[in-house]
Amino acid sequence: LYRARDLDVTFVVSTDAHHTRELARMEWGVLQATRGWVDPSRIANTWPRKRFLEWVEERRSRRGG
Repeated sequence: LYRARDLDVTFVVSTDAHHTRELARMEWGVLQATRGWVDPSRIANTWPRKRFLEWVEERRSRRGG
C-alpha cells in the first residue's frame, strides 16, 4: 500500500465474500487501508454514487468494453 499511494492508483476495499457471513471481512480491508495511510478520497467505494459510476464508465471506455 505504501508504494501504491505514491502512484496514480485508485483503491477499492473489498470483502471478497462468497457468502453473507463473510461480509465482516470488510473490517479487515478497511484496517489494511488505514494501516497503509490510504486517504479515503482515493478509495472508490467511499465516493458518492455519481462519482463512482463516472469512474467505472471511464475505466470501461478505456478498455474498449
